[in-house]
Amino acid sequence: MSTPPTSEPPGNTTPTLPVLVPPPVTPPSVFYTVLSNISQQTILSSSASPPTLSLSPFDVLNRGRAIPMLYFYSTIFDIPKLLKSLSFGLDRYRVLEGRYVDVKTVVMGGGGVSVEIVEDSLLNLSDCTDHLSSSYTYLASKPQPLLPDPTGIDPDTCNPDAPLCKIKITHFKIGGSCLGIRIQHGVVDGEGMTTFINYWSSQYCKITESEISKCSESRVLESWITNTDSTPPVEPEGFKMHVFPSNETGPPPEFMGVMPKIAGKSCVILPFNSTSLTSLKENHGKVEKKGDFVSTNDILTALIWKSLVKLRISQLGTEIISPSKTTSLLRAFNFRHMFGIEDSIANNVFSIRSEVTVEYILTCTLTELSLLLRSDLQKNTKESTSRLATFYNYQVQGGKKMRPVFDGEGLSFVVSDWRFPWKEAVFESQPCNYDHAAITPIVCTIISDGEGGNNVYHGETNDVEVFVKGMGEF
Repeated sequence: MSTPPTSEPPGNTTPTLPVLVPPPVTPPSVFYTVLSNISQQTILSSSASPPTLSLSPFDVLNRGRAIPMLYFYSTIFDIPKLLKSLSFGLDRYRVLEGRYVDVKTVVMGGGGVSVEIVEDSLLNLSDCTDHLSSSYTYLASKPQPLLPDPTGIDPDTCNPDAPLCKIKITHFKIGGSCLGIRIQHGVVDGEGMTTFINYWSSQYCKITESEISKCSESRVLESWITNTDSTPPVEPEGFKMHVFPSNETGPPPEFMGVMPKIAGKSCVILPFNSTSLTSLKENHGKVEKKGDFVSTNDILTALIWKSLVKLRISQLGTEIISPSKTTSLLRAFNFRHMFGIEDSIANNVFSIRSEVTVEYILTCTLTELSLLLRSDLQKNTKESTSRLATFYNYQVQGGKKMRPVFDGEGLSFVVSDWRFPWKEAVFESQPCNYDHAAITPIVCTIISDGEGGNNVYHGETNDVEVFVKGMGEF
């Protein structure tokens, strides 16, 4: 899709972001220290599990990497209580203790969740969270040692011996702790992961087995699998996926050729507090046509897209990134509320693709780009989502895998909007900080700061200061 450019000037250009802090001159080698291992255990749920679980087409579609999260606390955990409550928590999220049978099935029970508990004699809580408090660049490797070992789980190869969930608990030398977790994206999405941790914390606080509620593991809505006609479902409009046999790795991402120029070791977190978000909406949320509407996150996403394109031009040059090139943005669309499955723990998201020319991105106003994003979002209905699910399910049952089509210049970007209540993960105390800890050159993640604002993550890329400058221009 290509939208005609406009010559209208951009809106208010008052900077709203703090100045970028340069990365430290000396890499934080302390983050490569060997931790003192107290124990490593495998935790199982407290109830019997069904023998197998059929994954949904959206589970299969989202497979690829494990989702990491880090929760920081000023207190330390009661370890026996933590492990017992985890067992109760797994009663509701039993898929997490399972193991892959194949690309579309998980065998339940007996596998368990890997939990590692360590004490660190060198790190303070502040050592691990100083990059989260303001606009800050940092090495992408910084948070990794607080996460569970990725071996076998990240990337996701459907290894039948690998756990689907790994947890690492770190107690720091002068008080404070970190809960690090990796969960396979092939069995749960970000919202499901957050609700699992929040449910686990609720069991930790009450630790009463009789109060534990059960949750259905059903992942495939009946409307997705009722197509008894032997005729293949119609390919969805705008379908841009590589489809290939499930026993193959599929083609590499198209942007691998430019990775040496767009990849790096630096990340950045940009804070947008409630005041700056309100200002963004007031300056760019006014629409002329009656009935039109743009949300604050539509505007923030539009700003991110503009800034990412400017970053890519600075990295590859105008000879490669010409005005006529097409840039695309993929956003996760969460359909839980649409189908009334708010308590579902599966992958209930798929990507919405928006496309415009580079020229349009550089010349349109934030309001215009926000309206385009909102329009693409509103095209998705319950009926169109069911048709998409039916088509995906047909591919999966036919032994196929799918991967989005990108482009050769790294102009296809992924923006994830994580409005998850991470502060509700109360164990001995409320978490004092949170780190997504997973960033790639084509991805930006918008995460709630827990106080009415957002933090925008982007990284593992060169020239992050260009991205920061672009984000501050409006």
